Amino acid sequence: MTPERSDPSSPTGLGSAAPDPADERPATGTGERPDAVADERPAPEAEQGSVTAPADGRYLTTFLLFFMIMVPLGCSDDIARILHLTGLETRLDGVLLSIANAVLLATGRRDCSERRRRKLTWSISGSVILLLIDIGYPLLGESLVAEFVVQLAYVLPMLMLVVAAVSPDILAVDPRDHRLRIDHANLADLKHCIPLFVGLVAEWFAEIYWRHVVVAEPGGVADHEFYFQIGETIPLLLVAVGIEAGVFARSAVNPIRRAVTQLTVGILSLGELAALFVLLLPPERYEKDHRLVDALQYPAFMLGIYAAVTAVSLLVANVMSRREDGAPTPAR
Repeated sequence: MTPERSDPSSPTGLGSAAPDPADERPATGTGERPDAVADERPAPEAEQGSVTAPADGRYLTTFLLFFMIMVPLGCSDDIARILHLTGLETRLDGVLLSIANAVLLATGRRDCSERRRRKLTWSISGSVILLLIDIGYPLLGESLVAEFVVQLAYVLPMLMLVVAAVSPDILAVDPRDHRLRIDHANLADLKHCIPLFVGLVAEWFAEIYWRHVVVAEPGGVADHEFYFQIGETIPLLLVAVGIEAGVFARSAVNPIRRAVTQLTVGILSLGELAALFVLLLPPERYEKDHRLVDALQYPAFMLGIYAAVTAVSLLVANVMSRREDGAPTPAR
């Protein structure tokens, strides 16, 4: 055998030095060690869908504000009817808007001054427009067309209030060209509120249908079949949205979306319970006592429409988002 040549650079002169274990690590292709590459990997995002990722402390803030907007304020006409406060809707809206803005101010202390200013801008602008519509509503008369126009007009201020509660930073100035642009991360949070907002708008038009169609029929009582159908439909939609579409599981990561989702589930549950509660009494009881119609049938009718349209809107929004993301719809 031919003896090995000694390496002159070796301290012992007897051959090459023992290889360094670090040199035997697999190459990364960049000339760096894997541990160095691992140290430079970006940390995973804690939140998705928000530029100013809200901490868990903002969950309660978002829930309170969104609840104030979507339930007491959005259904103020129904509350006035149930509590026999007809004619005082403008004052009721003023009180509810004052409470909502007070909550916004009290909970906005954690925000930076710029975010707080944007919240107040959206909220105060929406409040002023909503009160102006309330004041100008009687001037349009009591025609059916005027009622439809007014309900459509309410969409803008209510949407501005939703923006104040959920994504006030949706419009931001781009530092590169100083132009006002839509922030897509905040837009994703706002899109999560759209199904519930669509359900609220449908509830407004259901109130017109109730006054002009349901009560105008002989007897002035809603058909029991409607509540049977609502009682069977809402659980199926809830299962389809929560389990098949997986909407609720995906929204659990973001505190803002979690607050919106929990309020959505609450509306769907209230609609189901209200419909079942109406069915506890036979139809004859409502025909004999019209006070039960206003106390039980009317709120159950409104909540049933609110919940059913919200659930259907959630399913449609989920299908559209899957197509935009390129994800296949799960096969049955």
